[in-house]
Amino acid sequence: MNNNINVIIYCRVSTDEQAQRGFSLDYQEESLRRYCDARNYNIVNVYREDHSAKNFNRPEWSKLKTYAKANKREIHKVFFAKWDRFSRNVEQALTVLREFDSMGIELNASEQYLDTSNSDNKMVLSIYLTAGEVERDKISSRTIAGTYQCKKDGYFTGKAPYGYNNFRNELKKSTLKANDYSIFVKRAFHEVAINIEPVEVIRKRLRADGMKLEKAPLVKCSKISFI
Repeated sequence: MNNNINVIIYCRVSTDEQAQRGFSLDYQEESLRRYCDARNYNIVNVYREDHSAKNFNRPEWSKLKTYAKANKREIHKVFFAKWDRFSRNVEQALTVLREFDSMGIELNASEQYLDTSNSDNKMVLSIYLTAGEVERDKISSRTIAGTYQCKKDGYFTGKAPYGYNNFRNELKKSTLKANDYSIFVKRAFHEVAINIEPVEVIRKRLRADGMKLEKAPLVKCSKISFI
């Protein structure tokens, strides 16, 4: 095998995939290293990403792209384990593939390798990429449905709003617990609801009474008004 081929390894997981065998960053890197070692490829850099593949706005991918552009004469290939590790967005994936091809750098999956010079493999590539995008849509739908059901069952998902802390009750249910500032929230709701004074007047009075506000008070003021 050619030992003059320089490659970059790219590993990616999203948060909900990390515990699954075959998805962990360590598993991917180990598998990719074995693949490259068997072919006597030189691994010049490894990038490990914990980010969604819905687009390419990913920190490690951005670093990889910058490095590849700066060293395009020395880099020959970029490998990832499977095509869904690369992208779950067909349109953007094809754009990136063309971009790297114009630099003379091949992007490919070690476990789903395709001879991209063979036009017949374009259909197979589109199937791999489409499957990843469809799965992304399913994951998104399941997440939305799961969040809705949690809220319906009395769980609170996400960061606690001002005046409350995230809390797990005796049933280990994620909920909210009022803190010392919750009284100001109740006052704000009441005083805005009766609509006697402008919101800014209410805000200043609550602040004078001890309500601690974040910076950008106009934003917070508009939020109270919206609520």
